[in-house]
Amino acid sequence: MELELLPTGGRMSRPIDQLKFAAKNMETVETVESLKLEIRKLSSRAIQTKMDLHDLSEELPTRWERIQEVAEKTFVTYQKLAETRKKLAELEG
Repeated sequence: MELELLPTGGRMSRPIDQLKFAAKNMETVETVESLKLEIRKLSSRAIQTKMDLHDLSEELPTRWERIQEVAEKTFVTYQKLAETRKKLAELEG
């Protein structure tokens, strides 16, 4: 993510406006980096939950009682991952 250049002239010519603009850009960069880190963590969790679901399917018909629990955990993890990727895409434009 690249920082936006500060506009010159007009309303942004005051130093305080330039500082506010720069601070907003820094917050965006930090947010993007934190979202990327969260995506890496969620991706790892998603892979693990997918493997758990697969392992459970191989154990059927034993342990069938865990199907809903494991499937729900997998669903929620992938849902969070999709939402986080969407937020990142919106910030990166």
